[in-house]
Amino acid sequence: MGAFDAKGNAYAYGSSYLAAGNGNYAEYVLNGNYSQLSGTIVAHALMHENGSAIFVVRADGAVVYASPTVYADTEAFQFTADIAGAERIRTEVIGISQTGSRWLLLLDLTLE
Repeated sequence: MGAFDAKGNAYAYGSSYLAAGNGNYAEYVLNGNYSQLSGTIVAHALMHENGSAIFVVRADGAVVYASPTVYADTEAFQFTADIAGAERIRTEVIGISQTGSRWLLLLDLTLE
């Protein structure tokens, strides 16, 4: 089995998901070849009942998307970030709560 969201839904290995916790980030060199990043955000099973986090996308250093605060009971939701012309993007999970685990599942991330 792969990963579980906070509501118990399973995502199999090989499916398109990324588990990220507070402080985790990834940087990508795009050389201006894409216009948007999209996907679905949901709380990971490791999200503590008192935990909360946001997902942020930066394009060439500027914030182009910041999710609403995600809690363990937040329903999965889709997002789209405008990254048109960006040379580099950075995706990151930022913990909002000061206590508890703050993990998100990022599903079906797509560059277009």
